[in-house]
Amino acid sequence: MSEERSVFDSIMQGMEEAIAHVEGKDVGARVTEYSDMDIKAIRKKCHMSQSTFAQEFGFSVNTLKHWEQGNRKPAKSAMALLKIIDNDPEYALQALAR
Repeated sequence: MSEERSVFDSIMQGMEEAIAHVEGKDVGARVTEYSDMDIKAIRKKCHMSQSTFAQEFGFSVNTLKHWEQGNRKPAKSAMALLKIIDNDPEYALQALAR
């Protein structure tokens, strides 16, 4: 079997498993679900504007706006940082300043 065919078969298998998962079938897939996080409340807790919050924590303002409006969800790494910020904003700022 050619390498191209092997890659194609792997992609097709993944797509079939994804469809089965959406249909509610147990395919043994590892699924990471994020609880909804009130990102605007986290920012307000820090007493920061969108642009200041984005700049301090390394997010783009547009990305932050999309998160706050619920149009997009943060990636796992951003979600972890947001949880740290929510738990202790001062610590997060100090840690990033190092």
